[in-house]
Amino acid sequence: MASHFPNTTLNHKEERTALHLACATGQPKMVFLLVSRRCELNIYDREGRTPLIKAVQLRQEACATILLQNGADPNIMDFFGRTALHYAVYSEDTSMIEKLLLYGTNIEECGKYEYQPLLLAVSRRKVKMVEFLLKKNANVNAIDYLSSIFRLISEYKRKKSEELSINSNPVSAQKQLALKPVTEDEFDLESEEGKALPATGQTANGNRARLHVKKKKKKKS
Repeated sequence: MASHFPNTTLNHKEERTALHLACATGQPKMVFLLVSRRCELNIYDREGRTPLIKAVQLRQEACATILLQNGADPNIMDFFGRTALHYAVYSEDTSMIEKLLLYGTNIEECGKYEYQPLLLAVSRRKVKMVEFLLKKNANVNAIDYLSSIFRLISEYKRKKSEELSINSNPVSAQKQLALKPVTEDEFDLESEEGKALPATGQTANGNRARLHVKKKKKKKS
């Protein structure tokens, strides 16, 4: 069947092909068979994910390796602006990252709704992954960019707080807290859906992400 209909999408709500499913369920022999019958390697499912992205997302390295060896493109983004490398970084799969880099993945790739891989690691506080990516020559200026965002937000809130003080209008305790300058330790880099906050300040579905300021516990005197 595969030789006659190599790109046929299965009757599946996610619009995944046989190759997507073989990768997602960890069947390297089936992946090899489908690839040898010239199945399309870079075909999308409903979320814009290729079979390679599914393999990396679900940590099926053997399947991903077969795809890479046969020319799968590691730099394709899904509809959320993530490449296979983003998923490997998120799961801290250093072996898969090594393989993706070997086959030409762009370590600085970022999309409309997602950080580049190094910033993703920073935002998720994955210290070992940050160190690993820096050793792989990821651009350290990305961290400076993230720090500049913290400074800009803190400065904006400071100015707003001063303006309110000058106007001497009563301000609710909740509003005062919202205008309190933030630090990197207090900054919650998650959207309403629990996903990494993209550089645009929007979630993948276009909603504005919330910036949460965590209260510090007062020390007992």
